[in-house]
Amino acid sequence: MESNAKILVIDDEIKICDNVEKILSKSGFEVIKAMSAKEALDKMAKEAFSLLISDIVMPETNGLELLRLV
Repeated sequence: MESNAKILVIDDEIKICDNVEKILSKSGFEVIKAMSAKEALDKMAKEAFSLLISDIVMPETNGLELLRLV
């Protein structure tokens, strides 16, 4: 299945990001990873995403605070 959807995965644990990317890529999604809310916001300022998948418990800015900023 080919998809044009671009998904931003946000998690401070690289293994989680890599595993989610592996699963979604197999389904044809383009996956971009961010290791922090700040990095995610920087990426969102430069390009549009169809979906955000974020960890809730992260240092500095948690996933719920990130949601409020989006």
